[in-house]
Amino acid sequence: MSLKNKFLVVALLVFTSCAPITTRQTSNYKEVIAKYNTIALLPVEVEINSVDAGGKTKRFYDYEYHLESLIKDNIIPEMRLKGFKISFLSRKDAHDKGIYNEVLQLRQKYNEEMKALHGPKFKEKNASSIDVNFGQYATRIGEVENADLLMIVDFSGYARTSGAVALSFLTGMVTGIYSGGPSAGSSMLISIIDAKNGKLLWNNTAHEADAFFTSSSSNRAKQDKIDNLMIITLMKKIFKPFLL
Repeated sequence: MSLKNKFLVVALLVFTSCAPITTRQTSNYKEVIAKYNTIALLPVEVEINSVDAGGKTKRFYDYEYHLESLIKDNIIPEMRLKGFKISFLSRKDAHDKGIYNEVLQLRQKYNEEMKALHGPKFKEKNASSIDVNFGQYATRIGEVENADLLMIVDFSGYARTSGAVALSFLTGMVTGIYSGGPSAGSSMLISIIDAKNGKLLWNNTAHEADAFFTSSSSNRAKQDKIDNLMIITLMKKIFKPFLL
């Protein structure tokens, strides 16, 4: 299982027992964001895995690409409702505009910072005074895109196969201890970066145990309806404390 989905599994288990602070923000993020009105949404990253009884994982790449599109199509109108002018920077656009390397470098640094900001060693007392800067990678993208802000969206999910669920159930029947955890789960992380100076202004994450996706429905319209509900549910949770 990848690091991203290991984090998801742990987070889902933690969220069932307590309600930690999930937002990370600068002390003045409201004042800064209030001055801006243009956002560039960077390429969405999605990772979906199934987990079998032996713990082996399988990626659903085609499904991931489709979810990237669905997430983009939900995020854009949501931000417009919040009063922002938003554009989408695809991977192809980044390449054509000569900033693909900046997007990759920003992503690499961003992923490292997220491990620290949402890892087990992070102290919640610092959640409202973060100090993370992505420097020239972010400012260059903002300059080319003529954007005040950059938005990064991550989505990950897993589903245990029927064999894995059955094995956990049988083990629990024998031992009296059920350790399988949720049969499925999904997680979304959204961050907003100041494109003028590279500072991370705000981010938040949300998790759903026994989430909705299956990746196996033969009816695309039906599956899209289920997936959109999942995306909207997570998105609403994330944005609930935004600018309040």
